[in-house]
Amino acid sequence: MMRATIVLLSLLFNSLLLCAQNLEFQDLANMGLARGGVSATENGNHIYVSNGFSQNEFETSLVEKYNITTNSWSILTNATIAKKWASSEIVGDYLYIINGDYFNGQRLYNNKVEKINTTTGAITYGANNPHPARSSGSAVLGNKIYIFGGRSASSTFSNKLLSYDTSTDTWTVLADMPVAKETAGEIVNGKLYVIGGFNETSSNQVNIYDIESNTWSNTSITLPVSISAHATTVVGNNIWIIGDHQDETFIGYFDTVTNQLVEVENNMIPRRHAGAVVVNGKLYVMGGNQHKEGETQSPLLSTSLASLQSANIPEVLSVDDQLVDGQISVYPNPFVDKVNVVLSENRRGNYEYHITDIFGKFLKRGRTDINGEIVLSELKSGNYVLKLIGANGEVIRKKVIKL
Repeated sequence: MMRATIVLLSLLFNSLLLCAQNLEFQDLANMGLARGGVSATENGNHIYVSNGFSQNEFETSLVEKYNITTNSWSILTNATIAKKWASSEIVGDYLYIINGDYFNGQRLYNNKVEKINTTTGAITYGANNPHPARSSGSAVLGNKIYIFGGRSASSTFSNKLLSYDTSTDTWTVLADMPVAKETAGEIVNGKLYVIGGFNETSSNQVNIYDIESNTWSNTSITLPVSISAHATTVVGNNIWIIGDHQDETFIGYFDTVTNQLVEVENNMIPRRHAGAVVVNGKLYVMGGNQHKEGETQSPLLSTSLASLQSANIPEVLSVDDQLVDGQISVYPNPFVDKVNVVLSENRRGNYEYHITDIFGKFLKRGRTDINGEIVLSELKSGNYVLKLIGANGEVIRKKVIKL
């Protein structure tokens, strides 16, 4: 089993970064406890990782605090309600933890608002949540925390949108979401963007809510990929999306100006149900878990940090058609209409493929057929990146050229 880690990706959020072909990671300090199903938030100096499940616990009461300056972890408190798949946000000097579920003879949904002093770890409680759920999204604007979607009692998916006013300790039920689902999202320029999610199947929809008018847009935006079990964080007009239930190496951003999704190639350890925040231009991804055959919540991922080494990433993909680690051959390369992927016998038919341009923009996905043929006749002449994703999470990348 791999070490469990938090990932830090240094982002220079400019045109150079958005054209980076491959994001390289490097490890820093480890979190005290490897966990999936966590929530994460920050206050500029510290990152707070709350609750989740560990290898030995179905749900935990732990809140760990990461000091960005000293690259070190401490325990803020181990006295919260033990739960997983909660939401957490910082307002002023307090960490607020809302929602999540736990098992006590039956599946229960947390309706408490835990208000935790970020210096002392002391816990007080706010007004009860009228619509508790798990795997909800959360976002902050001013003194208000917005909670949306999730899964509620009797495993029913929720379409509820609520705001919690931290200054008055009051809840307000707002306009229902167009679709009930577990989800995540962020607020940009007075609008709440709900990205993807899960309701028996993964969603490829972006739903937009106008906070001022308390209305949802009549139309949703359709993404080229379906996304669930992901974390989100925001910088400027871009909402970054980390991890996915199926493609656990997924990193991309949704541009709220162009309404386009751009997938960014990376070497992140595969994960889902992780946490993500941005502090001082750096993206931190912590915790999460991987799916393995016969396992639903383990192994947990490493809790280390990593940073981008350069905004100008060197090209690392070979253009020849030689075997990669003796397991794969891609030919012809360059190609006219299609490429053939020859896998070793034990791997044949087990790969999903993604096609991006050399800047990381997502173009197409699918599965190799029994003969390993991928039709790409719709592409214009140029250089592309073919990413093959195995059922075990293995990722193989190869540069291909369309004549």
